[in-house]
Amino acid sequence: MTDTKHPPGLKYLSEFITEEKEAELIRFVEELMASEETKSSGDFLKNRTTLHFGYQFRYGKNDLDLDTPIRPIPGELCGDILQKLVECGCVTRIPDQLTVNIYEPGQGIPPHVDTHSVFEDGICSLSLGGAVVMDFSSGAEDPVLQVLLEPRSLLAMLGESRYAWTHGIVPRATDSLANFSTTGQTWRRLRRISFTFRCAKKTPCECDYREHCDSQRALIQTNPGIPNAHPGDFVAEGCRDPKKPASSLEDEYVYQVYERIAPHFSETRHKAWPQIAKFVAALAPGSVLLDVGCGNGKYLGLNDSLIQIGCDRSSNLISICQARGFQVVVSDILALPFRAGSCDGVICIAVIHHLSSEERRVQAIQEIVRLLRLGGRALIYVWAMEQQRKDQKKSTYLKKTRHKEPSPHLNDGGDPSTSDLPFSAAASSCPLPVHVNRTEFKQQDVLVPWHLKNVPSSADKEKPAEPEKVFHRFYHVFREGELRQCCERLADVRVVLEYYDEGNWCIVLEKTAI
Repeated sequence: MTDTKHPPGLKYLSEFITEEKEAELIRFVEELMASEETKSSGDFLKNRTTLHFGYQFRYGKNDLDLDTPIRPIPGELCGDILQKLVECGCVTRIPDQLTVNIYEPGQGIPPHVDTHSVFEDGICSLSLGGAVVMDFSSGAEDPVLQVLLEPRSLLAMLGESRYAWTHGIVPRATDSLANFSTTGQTWRRLRRISFTFRCAKKTPCECDYREHCDSQRALIQTNPGIPNAHPGDFVAEGCRDPKKPASSLEDEYVYQVYERIAPHFSETRHKAWPQIAKFVAALAPGSVLLDVGCGNGKYLGLNDSLIQIGCDRSSNLISICQARGFQVVVSDILALPFRAGSCDGVICIAVIHHLSSEERRVQAIQEIVRLLRLGGRALIYVWAMEQQRKDQKKSTYLKKTRHKEPSPHLNDGGDPSTSDLPFSAAASSCPLPVHVNRTEFKQQDVLVPWHLKNVPSSADKEKPAEPEKVFHRFYHVFREGELRQCCERLADVRVVLEYYDEGNWCIVLEKTAI
């Protein structure tokens, strides 16, 4: 769902500069890009090329190198722009950091919030060349707000729009004017250059948006009501509860649930999905294959010519794998206990959607990539929000009728329930919505019920069956393009293949650098 309203605090100023000034800025960038210095020192990212002035932005750490200033913002070229930014109230002082982004047609940038502790309020982006649509979001349950960035326009993010809303550009060759024009035409993107002016921040952030603030997240661990909080934890996006770190939410609504339902879960997982089996079969004999989040090990016995290892956070699922003779270990996807570059192939099926913040999802993908050798490949599956795509059939998840006994052909992470309870005590402590099984997803961050059936033993056949227990698992279901954008935040891989498979978004990655 999209809307053309603007986020609170956003300023949009059309024709902020003249056509002559635009041409001058573009010439400056083109000359700089052709220089030997830029060829050797520029940041050539997967989704764009960047040039920095004032301070170097370090993408691996998402911060500035304040101890080593670089070439200053060119005053003769940008002085009048800097002064105008102050005069129009977009910033409170002359910006001292500039990032120039060069987007070729079809390129974009993943949804993100500029790091609170690194930049002051007032993020100003001047658009040159081609027009593009930028998406803003304040959370998975809220509509996406779209803003058309026209050539020579200035976009200034202040207050809530700067601190609490993500902004990003979907990578695609065309944009639609349906939300901005009655004609509803589309146009092909052209090369676009943005000049993003910011003021470097040298003190901790004290904004009012604590749940989004990296400076204030550390304060969470001082609250005695938060178990197992660590400085690296992030507040779960959908929960909107600054008192529940992501690690705590995942422990309660993922790890503990799978520990309880492991035997029943394993009964429903038998048949290998064809595309996953094809990926495993394509690995050369003698290759090392790691299954991250292996569950009951259903993908570990597909190719006997491989060295196959599995890992999972659930010790009860690992016990099931061990009983089947597989080589497995208990481990956390965010800290895998294997040597870098040790794997020829990695599969990670229906796992990353259980992580409750974008930072943790990207970290998980980075950890998978770390394990790949140069040229090694990884296959990742996550649940899709789009369970029925336009002009296509329903996914297996939506089509599946309810059975009295669990079906062996359920989607990974699917639910063998015979009824849908709207709520249970297990979910009462979390404000996330509880999804109704076998229906379209209405939000990205949800709790999905698992109905644990009580099957009496032969000795207890005469006793009345106990009522089934309901457990709730956290899911972040991915929108189209979202998994790719997470992957494109990493600098040492390329996306080989992206596809949709029965209600899942799927990607094959290849490691391109060490």
